[in-house]
Amino acid sequence: MSQKILLALSGGIDSSTTAYLLKKKNLELSAVYIKFYASNQKQKEIINQESMVAKKIAQSLNIPFFILDFSKEQKKWVIDYLLNTYQEGYTPNPCIVCNKLLKFGRLLDWAKARGFSQLATGHYAQIIDKSAQLYLASAKDQSKDQSYFLYQLEEKKLAEILFPLGSLSKTEVKNLAKKANLPYLDRESFDICFLKDSSLRQFLKENLQENPGEIVEQNGLVIGKHRGLAFYTIGQRRGLNINHQALKKSQTINYSKNQPPALLVLDKISKDNRLVVAEKQDCFVNEFLVRDLHFINRSQEKLWEEKDHFYGLVKIRNLGKLISCQLKRKEKQILVKTKEKVFAPAGGQSAVFYQESKDNLLVIGGAIIDNEAVKALSSD
Repeated sequence: MSQKILLALSGGIDSSTTAYLLKKKNLELSAVYIKFYASNQKQKEIINQESMVAKKIAQSLNIPFFILDFSKEQKKWVIDYLLNTYQEGYTPNPCIVCNKLLKFGRLLDWAKARGFSQLATGHYAQIIDKSAQLYLASAKDQSKDQSYFLYQLEEKKLAEILFPLGSLSKTEVKNLAKKANLPYLDRESFDICFLKDSSLRQFLKENLQENPGEIVEQNGLVIGKHRGLAFYTIGQRRGLNINHQALKKSQTINYSKNQPPALLVLDKISKDNRLVVAEKQDCFVNEFLVRDLHFINRSQEKLWEEKDHFYGLVKIRNLGKLISCQLKRKEKQILVKTKEKVFAPAGGQSAVFYQESKDNLLVIGGAIIDNEAVKALSSD
């Protein structure tokens, strides 16, 4: 009896190619389109277009097709989380929450309840069987790797998930798509799926209230006004309303050749509703704090509990650079020390930890960046 597989089909080239690869294996394959929340008419139209293309892909392959409406769950679990986190002055990562609670939570549970043995998606990541354990690993194509967004998965769920594209490059996927001759939407995935082609900046403007406050430089000199801490993230340069005359007069920052310096967000002080700015070189640190540490494999979690430290690699952005690091306890907190300085770790974002094996880059786990101040912490 063949395996019963459910494929999450978005209508894009990646999930279309995944459908083609799985169908070739003669599996008992079904497809599902997840209908997410739409905040305006244009997003509703895009969702309808996606679902129609997904249905055409399923019909071309002669496989059963479902549409599930997860809009209420996404609004509650992902969108409200995003807005609340921004309102609190942090920078959330909704894709990580969506993967954990919706795609590999709610959808996987739905699939299992209906007799499907595995859920397949078009994610660029790999699941590796190593020493009788399953590990999440980065994709072959590092420029498309999505393992960063999957660090909150658990080892027991890895056996129930398939990532057929993980061992392929994007070029290979495009070539397979041509060979398959299946319909698909000829565009790259949206950065944040529920926004479709809207911008995050516009979405926040429409959904969050402004709470104006002072912009200050590192010594506390007021040099401008901000719209509200929710509209800024650590390391941001765009949209800062700086009074350069006051700053130049203070002589706290050098105006080379009479040109205004490029200033970025260094810190957000919620209790004073103040935005601290500085020059780019001041936004690099080699230590930062994390919370809510999660390990995918129980064996790695046990090692952490026994030793209270971990050596490996860390990434603080999806396509950011992997940097050697040490993870260790500092009193009741967890400290990440990096071999080289990292740019602007933002509170609310995730630090994801990796280890190199012989053939793969394994995802060990991750945590939420906890400190808002982009400043080097004092060493023990």
